[in-house]
Amino acid sequence: MNGIIFQDNKVSVGCSAKFLFAPETYQRAIPVIAEFEGGEKAYAAIEEVFPSEVILRLGEYATVNGRKIPEKVWRLKYVEKEDVWKIVEKLHPK
Repeated sequence: MNGIIFQDNKVSVGCSAKFLFAPETYQRAIPVIAEFEGGEKAYAAIEEVFPSEVILRLGEYATVNGRKIPEKVWRLKYVEKEDVWKIVEKLHPK
C-alpha cells in the first residue's frame, strides 16, 4: 500500500507531507494510507496527479485527542527545495 506521512497531528493548509512513493503524472484513484505525527492513520485516495500537484481525498480520522475529523479534499503542491508536499488549498468534495 502507498503511504503518506503528514508532519503534523492533523491536516490543514500549510501542513507538509512526505510521500513514500512517487505518483505518476495523470494517474487517478491511487489508494493510500495517511499517517500523522501522533501515529494515527486514515484511508485516503489521490484522485488526480498533475506534474507538481495532487488532489487528495482524505477519509475521516481521529486526532491524538480523539476528535473526529470528517472526510475532506485537499490540493497539495510539491516543493522541490524541501522535498515535501504542502497542502495549499481545501477543496469542496464532489
